[in-house]
Amino acid sequence: MGHFKSPIWNSSIALSAEVIENSGASGIARLQVAAGLLGLLCGSQFSQAAWGAQSSNCSAAKLAAGGATTVGGAFADQAKPSFSNARSAFMNDTIWYSCTLHVENLSMPFRYDPAFVDGKKLMSANNRNWSGEVLPSEVFPSKLVEMHEEDPEYRIEKKKQLSNLPDVFDSSEMVVSKNVLNVFDKFDMGKAQFHPISLYSDDGNLLSDHFFIWNFGNIKETILPDASKNLDENRLSTGTTYRPPMRGLEGYVAVTADALDGPSIWVDPRVRRTLFATGQLVESLNAAGLDKYFQFRQCRIVS
Repeated sequence: MGHFKSPIWNSSIALSAEVIENSGASGIARLQVAAGLLGLLCGSQFSQAAWGAQSSNCSAAKLAAGGATTVGGAFADQAKPSFSNARSAFMNDTIWYSCTLHVENLSMPFRYDPAFVDGKKLMSANNRNWSGEVLPSEVFPSKLVEMHEEDPEYRIEKKKQLSNLPDVFDSSEMVVSKNVLNVFDKFDMGKAQFHPISLYSDDGNLLSDHFFIWNFGNIKETILPDASKNLDENRLSTGTTYRPPMRGLEGYVAVTADALDGPSIWVDPRVRRTLFATGQLVESLNAAGLDKYFQFRQCRIVS
């Protein structure tokens, strides 16, 4: 995934602007600072010229580890900025949201077995799950079966799709792979639960038993509707619910600073089918190449 598609890119730009502003540089020196940061962001050797680096194999990783090396130009009397560490510190204090159900190709051609699962109860469990309720494994299916398709051409395409299962997909509930759980294991997941589920082809062959139904289990009521922009509002007899903009700009959704406390990923019952996560978790998903399934947008924290 390229830098421009990463949810961290915009935050990195904001951080770069802050570094430039606090550098004390002006004029050409200020441009040198900007060029150096741009090089770090893009992984470009252009940063070497801007910083006056001597070695041709200087990299962003070395800048992060090098610490106290001094160079000419705007930072002649300062250490090179440790961008990786600065970014991690910045991500500590950010909140992101994800409308995962709207991600393209997230749905997979599976069905639950009606012989073992009641459809109405399954729909109820889905609504309760998105409300943040902790649910027993009995309310979720233990296996999903490939949808049967008579059209030969479509069957070929479907088989190709199932031969390379994504790490996150939607099939009556949110299903995640062990790769996702390996990232989650590093964070406070609160009351979230992951129930094993087996995936079968339409002829009864096991496709995989390395997937889990995700019971979100964590609630934080932290969204600030009046401070947010372009929320889709739905007034019900039980209260008003919201849906954030799918393609809104960073900061459209405002949350309280309390969102930084507690579990690293959660739902707000007032926000329809939307996940919220801390910056550190988003960064780890990005590093593992899994953020593409979530398409996170950064929230604006209001103290």
